[in-house]
Amino acid sequence: MFGALTYADWRPLFRKRAANTFTLREAYGPFFGFLYGWTQTWVAKSASIATLATGFFYYLANFHPELEKVIGAIPIPLGHNGGPLEVRSGQLLAMAVILFLAIVNYFGVKIGGGVQIAVTVIKVGLILVIIVAGVASGQGNTANFTTSIPVAGGFSGFFAALVAALWAYDGWNNVNMVSSEIRNPQRNLPLALIGGVGAVILIYLLTNVAYFYVLSGAEVAASDRVAAAMMRKVIGQGGANAVSIAAMISIFAA
Repeated sequence: MFGALTYADWRPLFRKRAANTFTLREAYGPFFGFLYGWTQTWVAKSASIATLATGFFYYLANFHPELEKVIGAIPIPLGHNGGPLEVRSGQLLAMAVILFLAIVNYFGVKIGGGVQIAVTVIKVGLILVIIVAGVASGQGNTANFTTSIPVAGGFSGFFAALVAALWAYDGWNNVNMVSSEIRNPQRNLPLALIGGVGAVILIYLLTNVAYFYVLSGAEVAASDRVAAAMMRKVIGQGGANAVSIAAMISIFAA
């Protein structure tokens, strides 16, 4: 939220320029502006989009296991244990999803924004269903909130937890990148940043309340699909399948 408030304060000053690259160039010189733009293009945004698309493929593989079948290999040492890079049909599907959304956004902010609003409304609605299902299930236990497992403490433990939380909030400043296309940015940009981050804080905390009400700390730590594990415990495999669909919609919106 402090970061959002900072953007809300100074970003409207540069409303004629869209990217942080411009802002950093003005503040610290061309080298840092270039370095930020290069990092975002080749590492940060590319890797985060690829990670989300891979998650979409993994959740879809719950219904179509054949997507995880290896269909070929590229002879470069980037695969498991330094072996060849294996290619699965699900990866090709993930690339197609990225390409499809790139085409949608190519046709303009209005079309891309309309698609995102519609999918986000569905996503938030499904998350609220998960929260209500967990809290109102009657299968939880408030004692779970005091359970714990041994983990690394100190700075290393704090930053490990921070990475996971920041990933959940990733995108909190992305509206800043289209600030030059926002009407009345002095008013609307702060509202979007503060309102968006505030909504994510509320949803994130409520979702974790539902998770830990139904599952113990050890059960949460043992699962790589916590929401599915919670819904499976509440209403069976059908609930886990429903969460997988919700996760795909959430990833698609992101």
